[in-house]
Amino acid sequence: MKQITTLTVLLLFTVLAFGQDFKYVNTETLNIRESAGKQYNVVGQVNKGDKVTTISERNGWTEIETENGTKGFVATKYLTSDNQSDHNNRTPTDYSPIIILGIASLILYIIYKRYKKKCKSCGKWYAMKITDEEVVDRVSAAVKKTTKERNSKGETIRTNEVYIPATKTKYLVTETCKFCGHEEQYYISETKEN
Repeated sequence: MKQITTLTVLLLFTVLAFGQDFKYVNTETLNIRESAGKQYNVVGQVNKGDKVTTISERNGWTEIETENGTKGFVATKYLTSDNQSDHNNRTPTDYSPIIILGIASLILYIIYKRYKKKCKSCGKWYAMKITDEEVVDRVSAAVKKTTKERNSKGETIRTNEVYIPATKTKYLVTETCKFCGHEEQYYISETKEN
C-alpha cells in the first residue's frame, strides 16, 4: 500500500508541474502587486522578456511567481505566451514538459510492470518470478518476409513475399511467488527462423 501511495503522490506532483503555464513579460518594467489591483503595494518587479509561472487569472489580473520565488499579481495584458523581447536572440525551447511527460510515462510503466507481477494469492506486487520453462511442443513453420528489388538508383522496382523456414516452439512457463510460494502456469510460443 505504501508503494501505491508514494507513486500516486509522485504522479500528482508530475501532473501539477506539467500543468503549470509559463508566460513572458512584454513591457519594459512591470510591477508585481500583493493583490489584484493598482491600489495594492508593490512587492517586486519583472522586466521585458522575464519568464514567470502563472498560477491563476481573473478580472484582468494574473497571479504569478517569478524565477526567484516572488509571488504576486500583475496586469494580464502585459504577459504573452512567447518571448517577444528579442526576436534575434530567441530563448531556447523549454523541454521541461517533455521531460516531465517522460518521467510520468516511466512511473506508469514501472507501476504496470509491478502490477503485472502481482501474486494472485497473497496480493503482493512484483512477487512472481519465472522458476521453470519447459518445452512442450516444437513444430516446423514458416515466416513471411518481404524483399525489395532495387535498381541502380536505389529505387524500389519490385517487392516479393517469400516464406522462410522456421521453428515454432511452445513453452510451459511456471512462475512462483517469492513471498508465499504460490505457483501459476501459462503457455507462450516463439517462432524463430532456421
